[in-house]
Amino acid sequence: MPEDKWRPSDQKYGVAIYSFNGTGIKEALSLQLGDTVHIFEQYGTGSQSWFRGVALRDKETMGIFPASFIHIKPAEVDHKGKYETVIPIEDPVVKEATYVLREWSIHLKILCMKNHSLFSKIYETMIQIMLLRVQLMYISLTKDEATELKKEITARIDWGNSQLEMDLVPRINGVQIDPDQCSIVKLHRIHETTSHLVSSPQPKVKSLGVTLRWSGDSPTVGGVGMRHVLVNIKNFGCAVGENSDTLLTLYHVRDNVCTCITESFIVRHDSKLVPLDLEKLHNYYGLFCDLTQDDIEKDIFLVAHIYRIGRMHSEHSKKPPSTTYRRPWGVGVVYLNLSKLPEQIREYDYQIKVQSCTDNAESSFSSLHENLIKRLQTGTLGSSTKDRLGPGLSISIQLMKGDLNRVRKDNPVVFSKGVTQIQKLGFTDIITPGAVRNDLYVTVHSGEFDRGSKTAQRNIEVKVTVYDAQKQQIENCFNYGCGEPPKSEFHSSVYYHNNKPEWKETIKLSIPIDRFPGSHILFQLFHCSVKKKEMKKPFGFAHMKVTNEENIVQKDTTHYLCVHKLEGKLASLAACDNLPSFLDDLNDPRLNMPTSPIGPLKTKNQREYLTISTLLCSSKFTQNGDLLGILSWRQDVSNLMENLALLENIPGDEIMKFLQDVLDSLFSMFSYQSQDSSVSVKDLNQRIFKTLVHIFTLLQHSRFENFQPVLEAYLTEGFSSTLVYRDLTLCCDETVRTAISGNHVVQSVSVFHTLGYTMKFIAQSRKLQMKDVFSQGCDGESEFLKNLEQLFHGMGTLLANKPNQIGKAAQMALLGNLHMVYEPLLQVISEKNLTDFIKLALQNMPKASEIPDDLTKAKLELLQRTVASKVFQSDESRDELIILCMVQIKNCVKDKKHKALAIELLGDILDIIFNLKKVADLHSAKRTMNIQKDIKTVVSAIFDVVMQSAIESNNEKFWAPLAYTLSARKAEGSLVACVLEMLRLMDDDHYTLLMQLHPRGPQLKEFLKYILQLFRHLVQPVYPKDWTVMRMVTNSVIFTAVEYFSEALRKYYMNGDSFDVELWSLYFNLAVAFVTQPSLQLGQYSEAKQEKIKERYHDMRVLMGIQIETSWTSLGANKERFIPSLIGPFLELTLVPETEVRKATMPIFFDMIESDSKQWGNFERVAKEMIERLDYFITTGLGDIAYKDLFQTILLDKVESEPALRENGKKFIFSVTDLLERLLDYREVIDGEEHRDKRMHCTFNILNFYDGMKREEMYFRYINKLFELHLLASNYVEAGMTLREYATKLPWSETVLPEELRYCSQSVSSRKEQVYLEIINCFDQGKVWEYGIPLCKELANYYERKFEYKKLSDILRKQASFYNKILEGVQSDDQETFFPRQDPSYYRVAYYGQSFPPFVRNKMFIYRGDECLQLQTIMNHLSAEYPNASFIGPNNQLKESMKEEDQQYIQICSVKPVPTERVEFKDKNVPAEIKNFYNVNEVDTFQADRPFHKGERDPNNDHKTLCIERTTVKTNYKFPGILRWYEVVAMEVCHLNSIQVAMETIKQNTEEIQRLNERCKADPKLYFPQLEMRLNGTIHAAVQGGVTKYHEAFFGMDFELEHPDEYIYLDDLRVLMMSQLKVIGEGLKIHDQLVPPELEPLHKTMVVSFKKMGKDVRKFCKKGLDIEEDSLDPDPVQSVYLSASMSSNPGSLLNIRESKMSLVDDVFMDQITKKEPTLPNIQHSTTSLQSISENQLMESSIPPPIPSRPSSLVYRSNPDLQILNREPPKVHSDPVIKKPDGEHSSSPIPKIPRRKPEAVSPMNHDEPPSVGEPPPPLPSKDSFRQSQVNPGMVHPPGTTSKPKPASKPPPLPTRKASNYINGPAVPPIPHRSYKSESDLTCNQGNAIIKVTSSNTKKIKVGTSTFYGNIEIPYGQASPETIHEKRGAPNDSGPPNINHISHSTNHSACTDLSANGEKTDNVNLPHSINTDHPDTKIPNENRPSDVSKRIHEFSVELPPPPLPKNREKKIGPPVPARKMSGNSSESSQEKNTENSTNI
Repeated sequence: MPEDKWRPSDQKYGVAIYSFNGTGIKEALSLQLGDTVHIFEQYGTGSQSWFRGVALRDKETMGIFPASFIHIKPAEVDHKGKYETVIPIEDPVVKEATYVLREWSIHLKILCMKNHSLFSKIYETMIQIMLLRVQLMYISLTKDEATELKKEITARIDWGNSQLEMDLVPRINGVQIDPDQCSIVKLHRIHETTSHLVSSPQPKVKSLGVTLRWSGDSPTVGGVGMRHVLVNIKNFGCAVGENSDTLLTLYHVRDNVCTCITESFIVRHDSKLVPLDLEKLHNYYGLFCDLTQDDIEKDIFLVAHIYRIGRMHSEHSKKPPSTTYRRPWGVGVVYLNLSKLPEQIREYDYQIKVQSCTDNAESSFSSLHENLIKRLQTGTLGSSTKDRLGPGLSISIQLMKGDLNRVRKDNPVVFSKGVTQIQKLGFTDIITPGAVRNDLYVTVHSGEFDRGSKTAQRNIEVKVTVYDAQKQQIENCFNYGCGEPPKSEFHSSVYYHNNKPEWKETIKLSIPIDRFPGSHILFQLFHCSVKKKEMKKPFGFAHMKVTNEENIVQKDTTHYLCVHKLEGKLASLAACDNLPSFLDDLNDPRLNMPTSPIGPLKTKNQREYLTISTLLCSSKFTQNGDLLGILSWRQDVSNLMENLALLENIPGDEIMKFLQDVLDSLFSMFSYQSQDSSVSVKDLNQRIFKTLVHIFTLLQHSRFENFQPVLEAYLTEGFSSTLVYRDLTLCCDETVRTAISGNHVVQSVSVFHTLGYTMKFIAQSRKLQMKDVFSQGCDGESEFLKNLEQLFHGMGTLLANKPNQIGKAAQMALLGNLHMVYEPLLQVISEKNLTDFIKLALQNMPKASEIPDDLTKAKLELLQRTVASKVFQSDESRDELIILCMVQIKNCVKDKKHKALAIELLGDILDIIFNLKKVADLHSAKRTMNIQKDIKTVVSAIFDVVMQSAIESNNEKFWAPLAYTLSARKAEGSLVACVLEMLRLMDDDHYTLLMQLHPRGPQLKEFLKYILQLFRHLVQPVYPKDWTVMRMVTNSVIFTAVEYFSEALRKYYMNGDSFDVELWSLYFNLAVAFVTQPSLQLGQYSEAKQEKIKERYHDMRVLMGIQIETSWTSLGANKERFIPSLIGPFLELTLVPETEVRKATMPIFFDMIESDSKQWGNFERVAKEMIERLDYFITTGLGDIAYKDLFQTILLDKVESEPALRENGKKFIFSVTDLLERLLDYREVIDGEEHRDKRMHCTFNILNFYDGMKREEMYFRYINKLFELHLLASNYVEAGMTLREYATKLPWSETVLPEELRYCSQSVSSRKEQVYLEIINCFDQGKVWEYGIPLCKELANYYERKFEYKKLSDILRKQASFYNKILEGVQSDDQETFFPRQDPSYYRVAYYGQSFPPFVRNKMFIYRGDECLQLQTIMNHLSAEYPNASFIGPNNQLKESMKEEDQQYIQICSVKPVPTERVEFKDKNVPAEIKNFYNVNEVDTFQADRPFHKGERDPNNDHKTLCIERTTVKTNYKFPGILRWYEVVAMEVCHLNSIQVAMETIKQNTEEIQRLNERCKADPKLYFPQLEMRLNGTIHAAVQGGVTKYHEAFFGMDFELEHPDEYIYLDDLRVLMMSQLKVIGEGLKIHDQLVPPELEPLHKTMVVSFKKMGKDVRKFCKKGLDIEEDSLDPDPVQSVYLSASMSSNPGSLLNIRESKMSLVDDVFMDQITKKEPTLPNIQHSTTSLQSISENQLMESSIPPPIPSRPSSLVYRSNPDLQILNREPPKVHSDPVIKKPDGEHSSSPIPKIPRRKPEAVSPMNHDEPPSVGEPPPPLPSKDSFRQSQVNPGMVHPPGTTSKPKPASKPPPLPTRKASNYINGPAVPPIPHRSYKSESDLTCNQGNAIIKVTSSNTKKIKVGTSTFYGNIEIPYGQASPETIHEKRGAPNDSGPPNINHISHSTNHSACTDLSANGEKTDNVNLPHSINTDHPDTKIPNENRPSDVSKRIHEFSVELPPPPLPKNREKKIGPPVPARKMSGNSSESSQEKNTENSTNI
């Protein structure tokens, strides 16, 4: 095929090694690094070729990609062609590691933020897995190494999965198992094992470095507990001066006894401290081998003995000595704490300090190390000056573990350097068979000699040589130290002038085995002269024979040898045979002096002797004569019985050395016929048998377990006794009978313990006999079987006996070892015969309840081993053994004795049957039939018992959860696994058999009931969450079984009278539980895992759902019996997040509705139950939006198809859908503090639904939830209102109510009383005592009727306290001051955007807060609740598109409540405290004002253009209610012109003064300071510039000409000004009565100012009103007071000139009547506002473009009506409402509610003022977000300058401002600094005014004068006067009175010259609307010298402080000379609401 065309590719599978996006390439397949691809076609060749295929992560998308980006990997192709699939040929462990690393990487990102500790562990494990994976893929490994490496990888994978709470992977030897190829029992055991391994905090694996290089060879048994110590001589620092020999030896100390345990390691250096063998330089290694753990745990010391090799005396001579001697030089000791060395350090360095010895002290050299060790242990070594510890040896120690071969292989570098192996003295604890040793250790201890002819003592040296029996010297047999070649003779060290030397030098004699017998050791004694020319001369000798005449080696003990005198050289050793060797032999008459002289011998001297000791370590020679008696028993048969008895006393190692020879001798004795009549053959055989048992017992010891292979080798190769099986069988039988009789129990126990060894020899003997040609033809088989039968019958008799304390030991031993006979016997008999023998032994045992527990346990363990043996694999024997096992299992399970072990035995049987069945199904039909028969046997025998036991276990877990321990959980898991395995093994025939075992009727019903209950238990989480494989297998088995048993239900319990409701209910509940169980919810798994589960098991939820629907349909008329009990389960079923399940099961509800309607005429039961259960399920997390839609779609289709149900059914379905939507909203916010308000709103929606549905129980439930939410949020008023809804439903009756919610079972009256008390307490805490009084009255009436006078008195006291609190407020802690309650605050909040929840989306709400609630608090709360929302300023115009955007927008502004007229207050003198409460409560109408300037603004007089846009809204419920917010349902917008604004301002100020007058009369102490400040501020400020400003604005001719429509209000303005004078006059009169002496000057000043003010007012008002000038004199105050202006009606302000205003109403009404009717009069009428549509509701108010065209916006709920933009006539800008009868009436300006003054604590000058009213919003979303991130970085709108950090608000001057702030603190606004004339404006109420003067000039603020620099919290200082000191003016200097005066509408800063002359005034505008098109700030009208006279003027906004939700209190009375107080809140509120957002 051409290469330039697409052709099928031979390369099918690969991995992307680069990312490929394919931009610009047609049909390109985008690939990411690591993607695997399936290749179909190829184009081109080489690096320019392209592939076409799919990525395996997305098999639906095919495309092309460059071949150079792909790394090809081998793979297998199935079904090659169009539908081919590729299977990568990759190691499963490598593939799993790849998958795991990808999956873990996702979790790693989460762990990095949450759990850093676990993150580090997982990260480290991932790195290790990657390294191991690389080695497994690319390093050539042996099979064992690869297996070991896979185990390492999988161990880390399993541990990591466990830590990440991922699924546990069952595996065997590191390979995942297929659950279909493994029994459930085995699968469960694997899970248990794996779960135990991964439960550790770290992976249970070997260290990475060691693992990578291990070959995987399993260590031999001999090296299991071995330890080896590697010593490296790094430096030798002993200045010996001549050559030296250093002997390193290990000693251990126990009980103060120092013992040498190893040979010596000899290290040789020359005089220059260099090793004699230069190859050893830096490589001087010695390995002390075969140390046991017991040795390591002892105190081990390394001792160094150093010998000088040279002259007798150390001399510095260059000439080498002719004769050298070994002279003692020094000893060093170091302590090796081997048991506590840290394993992470491989090598440990030590320094050995050496203590040298002189000639005088060298006599103690041999024992010096013992002294050093003792002193080292006590810590005194080196503490004495006598200790001459000098430089010694530098060594390193390395501890190695394991077999010596493994150690060599693991450390090839070290052992390549030539390591000297140093053995232990004697045999090790574990003797390795086959090791040949023949060593004799001889230690020359000491000697005692005469001086002889010498005047001084001798210098004695011992020379040792060895001769054989022929008196020939044996060459190279001496080893003085390991590391040097052997030598032919040994020379001891020499002690100077010492006739009693102690050498204690040990040498090893390695004598060849053939020359060992008869060998002779000769010790020659020499005197070493100091004289140089004199040679060494022998002066005596000693000798010792190694073996005696019987070739028995000398005993291992200390020997005292005779010293024979000798002059000259010894000529011959021939005569030594007759010379005594030991001192004990001197008097032996058989040893005499030789008759012929053999040399210069002298007579022996008993006083001279040589002390030595020997230690034999030989596997060929023995020191025991008794053993020779056995080995050569034929030579002396007379002592045979005695020799056999003595054999038991021979040490075990001696027997093991000659094991085969001993066994040959013993077996040969069985055929011996003793001639001694006193010894019978039977007794002899029993004696021999007992000896064999002793040897077998030794073999079971851990020290000799290595000889078991020796025994096996002897059994197969060396054993040849063909007839010994008869004798052994009879001996065993005799032992059993002896045990039955109770005799020799100990011997019987030993026999039973070694029964396996005995039976091996019996079987081998029988095999040899069958092969023997001479034995063929004889009837040996029948005899053998008969003997075995007799033996097993005796065993059965023994086990059938009821045990006593003695016989029980024999029974336990027999049961514990009987299984050892199976394997040997199967070699000589059939499985059937062996099965019969086993039954013969076990079938007669008593029941488990009749024998001790340990016997039962031993019996079950024996059966376990029997099942695991080969005999159980046979079809012939398995059936009988199963029956035997089932009987025992059944008894144990029923009696609950070793139940877990019995279940384990059952699991073993089922596991074997599963494996046999799996093989038989493929190969043998006959065997399959046998296995089917076995399954029937098991099921029929044990199924019911196990089923009931599983149910009981579940009940025990339920009723006693504390007793459900880990072992109980494991037992239950094993039990369930057995049940599941039985069910999986069963087929149709087995299920039929199971049904037949239970006859129809009660038995069958009982069985089905139990089995369904069992399945119901099994679908619960029996197994841990991470056992996903186990859970899936369980569900698969249960599903299949349920199908079978559901058929039985339909067959036997469906029709007629046989129908059983209980069974069918169990079935349906089981099916629902099966579908809804967590393990089957596939959504929790990854997509790959979901595909695997569906591929293997399908979606079992869908299958079970179809089965449920089919079963339900088949019920027919019986469906009615399950209504309403199954509604809840079926609802839970349909809520499963699987569409197919929902589609299959939702029609069941229509069947229920239809069935219930036919039965009862309605489906009320279905509706009630469904609503109640849906409420529970949805709130607990089930269901979703898709469920709601599908529910409505399916059931609507069903209902519409049925005419009888169409109407009611549709209503019901729509109501349920509505409930679902509300519940889903509620569930989204059910948790989290940030969702508290949402949760309240959703709760409110739900309880409204239940209220409409008349579901009182559900309604009360959500009332209680809402009540608790309010309590948690401290919303006490709303909590009380909520609970009142519940109380109103309760009558005063004695009916007993059940326990519900928070209440116990009690009568209705008691419940209502309790609820009332809770409500009263909430109202008291919420300070709404008016609402608590009616409840108190009702309770008082109830108590009076019940004659409960104690409670009556209490409630009356409570009621009286409420009355008192209403008038006086809350009493302070000191019981002296009363704090009036503060008014709540209201805010309007609107939500725009589609991403809001449905219950707030594009809606507007009114929020009610307490007196401490501030705007910033709401903003913070909403920011937390909706973190993605953007806040919009209240003056920003909203676009209609915002409502459709996904972005979230929130708009907030403060509003004022508009109270309704209280009929009960009419014509009554009601206290202000009572009226004020209803001004802000029981309201549903609210106003929000937006100030703006109409026309061109006059910078010198804001009153000319200042207007207000007023928005009036109405909510659907009144405040307070059960929520803190309600939705706005209607809204109206109107405008107030400038004169109306002025009138309203004056009216509010007048009302505030009037209120303070009244309060001051009642409580002068509390309200006098406030009245004084209000009067001072009003008189001196003269209404923000004085009456001259009003005259300039409204009383000129220009105003009449330019504003003819507003001219009619002038008389009203005059009346209000006159009314204000009247009220001020009354206030001054009160002030005059209460003023203290020190404040008299201030009073006089105010009186003077008031007179001037009165003249000004008269001047402007006399034109319109007939006023006498004298009436304005305030002393006495006789101002004109017009009662009409002070009407209590809030809407009567404009009624003063009603005749004039009626004309305006008519004109304005004509304009409105052309449009739709306007809203009702919300000021006078209680008629609610008409509702408006949702779209119209959220429209923003549009300010009027020009003054000549005023407009009003009216919002309505009718969706057909549009927003109306109207232009009122020029003569009137007020909205006029049309009355119902067609008449026109004016719409007066709503009266601003009175607000009580809030008193605050003295302000902290170091902190910014607290936030009181809502701050104006920032000009844009971006700037708002900027301030949220960094509130200190703000800048004025409209500027492009870089933001500057806002400075902290400057502290208020101590002596320039008052310590008390008026009302709640107003939040600051963004920082805007104005340094020029054009910037000299600020926003009142939200700023800090800083006026700075460079020189001491007078600065005028309003009418107040200051000197120097002042800082005024602008807005907090207004409108009241804040002062600190008061006094008379002083022209010569700064005045004595420092105060700040600020009017209510605007402020003016006036600069006064030093002489007090008035200069230009700088008017600060009341408010500025920079966003309004008509707003202008001209600069040309400002005075030219302002910038010169004012040094600095700035407006700053610091970050607003956090709100403090605490009640603000009024400070104590002001002392003399310092008077301060709080202004009313009225002006604060007005100023805030009239403020402009900059």
